[in-house]
Amino acid sequence: MPGTSLALIHAVQHLWLIVAAPALWLPLGLVILGPAVLPRILGYLALVLAAGYALAGILTLPDLTVPAAVQVSAGVIPALWWLAAAGTLLTRARQAPSAAGLPSAAAAAGHGTA
Repeated sequence: MPGTSLALIHAVQHLWLIVAAPALWLPLGLVILGPAVLPRILGYLALVLAAGYALAGILTLPDLTVPAAVQVSAGVIPALWWLAAAGTLLTRARQAPSAAGLPSAAAAAGHGTA
């Protein structure tokens, strides 16, 4: 039973790298390339992450286990991406006018009365 459980865990790791992670990062990158909410570089980096995950999954497929270096990089690099995206959004929110989030008519009316 433990041997079967460990084999299934390793299979799930390979499936995450080949299927699930690219299915997350590819559409995310394509969406970010559209509007100017986040810098385009983050969209391109998300596409690179999608390709990198798929490539890492395919290259490690002959091995039973995903190497530790691949596991660590698959955790650290996306975390840095999310940190950069969050930092960008926080920076832009601080630079935005105080009426951010209000409809444009309400924001214009509010600036005229202040």
